[in-house]
Amino acid sequence: MFDTFSSRFRISRLVMPAIIALALSRFITPAPAGAESPVDAFYLKEAPFDYVKAEKLFGVLKEGGANTIIVKLENEKGGMDLDMLTNVTFLAHHAGLKLFVILATRANDEALLEHPEWEDLRYDLGSGTVQGTNRLDLSLPPVKELLVKKFKEIAAYSVDGILLGDDFSYSDTEGMGAAMLEAYQRKFGAALAAGSAFVKVGGDSGSPKTEVYGQSFWNWAGLKKNVLLELYQSITRACREVNSSVQFGISVPAMGFVTSNDALAHYSYDMNEFRKLNVDYYWIAVPHREIRAQQNLNYKKGMESLMRIVQSTMSMVKDPVKTIVAVQTTSLTGKILPFSEIEEVTALVRQSGNPGLAFMIDPETPLPGALSKKLFKRSKNK
Repeated sequence: MFDTFSSRFRISRLVMPAIIALALSRFITPAPAGAESPVDAFYLKEAPFDYVKAEKLFGVLKEGGANTIIVKLENEKGGMDLDMLTNVTFLAHHAGLKLFVILATRANDEALLEHPEWEDLRYDLGSGTVQGTNRLDLSLPPVKELLVKKFKEIAAYSVDGILLGDDFSYSDTEGMGAAMLEAYQRKFGAALAAGSAFVKVGGDSGSPKTEVYGQSFWNWAGLKKNVLLELYQSITRACREVNSSVQFGISVPAMGFVTSNDALAHYSYDMNEFRKLNVDYYWIAVPHREIRAQQNLNYKKGMESLMRIVQSTMSMVKDPVKTIVAVQTTSLTGKILPFSEIEEVTALVRQSGNPGLAFMIDPETPLPGALSKKLFKRSKNK
């Protein structure tokens, strides 16, 4: 919550939607119908809690060439300070910026603490046992109702966009909850057997992975895919009842896809089906410095890895205007990266089709305005 600003800045939640709508009409000129422009954003690692500092920061970001702010306002347990959302929305619009909020779906510790029976299960390839995931089972009706209610409430705060977090997916071994298994048996007339789903498991004992999937696995993956598609449609319909212009984005995992079957197997994604739903944005966070550290890569190999991930994403999405690539601008210790490195990362991302950009920053150390303006500038030949 913003603790340091005067009470005159606190906006009642009851009157907030009307006030934010008024702010939109005063400070933002709507784009012509059908017009599309790439997102030029700053992705805040955490929301600024001080009202005065937030107001100043958003002005600096606007001057730096951004048209959008992306921020995750939920805490690690899944809760959110709605007073903070009120003020962040107002200040972003006052600065002439759109506000996109990242919301979790399956990751919700508060819900699982109150309803442990909502936890999804996974099959452990090493031990052959079924274990908890600490993630919600999206196939359960009460879980779907909870999420639709949450998203609808956030949309009513006049946010411009809602980005579903990277937990909006099922891995190849997840989705072993009772409801999903019952749905599988009803549809296919037989129980799901791990031996027929995971036909060949390779890798070492510490990190086993499936090398060959059986037909029953693909049937099961199709059920999980449908759960994601149906939830997405329910969320968007409900949110647009209270905010007709709100846009939505889904996260494309940063590991990158090789084929559509890889996407279906490892994330339960069917990109063709998402395209049919006319998803507004596909976003991906590529923290190249973290990837380098995790995989013990040198600078050159790290850049090659980043390029492969972005190119893979673009080949799946097939629409640069609808793609947002979030890139790292600070080191693992929090220091701003060398400007030359940030520029090289940006250039590599641009080469993949000139998608939207989001620079991940710390609110206390934004990029210099001259640099960000240069980074956001697009070639007229693109």
